[in-house]
Amino acid sequence: MSSTTTLTEHTVIVGGQRIFYAEAGTGPAVVLLHGGGPGASGVSNYSRNIDALAAHFRVIVPDMPGYGRSAKKLDQSDPFGGLAAAIRGLVDVLGIDTAHLIGNSYGGAAALRLALDAPQRVGRLILMGPGGIGTTRGRPTAGLNSLFGYYGGDGPSRAKLEAFIRTYLVYDGASVPDHLIDLRYQASIDPDVVANPPLRRPSGPELFSGSFDF
Repeated sequence: MSSTTTLTEHTVIVGGQRIFYAEAGTGPAVVLLHGGGPGASGVSNYSRNIDALAAHFRVIVPDMPGYGRSAKKLDQSDPFGGLAAAIRGLVDVLGIDTAHLIGNSYGGAAALRLALDAPQRVGRLILMGPGGIGTTRGRPTAGLNSLFGYYGGDGPSRAKLEAFIRTYLVYDGASVPDHLIDLRYQASIDPDVVANPPLRRPSGPELFSGSFDF
């Protein structure tokens, strides 16, 4: 199943970086921020949600820096700060004063950071398993090991990505169509991404901070 709503596609420059986004619907602005798994992008992450939301809202679905059709450069010294600044810059370009944010995992961490940095720009905040929040469970989980290990070892492969998606990423792995895995795999092996993966295994102090759930 995928979105049947007509999406318009756009590219803008924010802070010197190319940001791609798709848009549908009219009304209050809702920005959908995708997760950080290999090959992720805005529309592939939220394709099953866009129709329902676009019936009531102006839905903006960006590819965050490092992913999809947006610029692959990401400031690894402050990744969530950079992501929040990029999303804030995007809504500035679009002339939006206040937007509701829906953030999944990595995108949830970016949404949280934007809400902290500029609370007056955020209406409602809807988070799904947001990154950047420590928990009491043992870390790293098997899912995180699979995620962070994707570019390690023998390097990325479709089999590794399929195992991650079907086993850890969604509730019903069998419901994920093969073409979506193919799409994400091709995105994950973009040479610029392989050379500089946006999501990396934490090391040093970060490893013990309890803040690397993505």
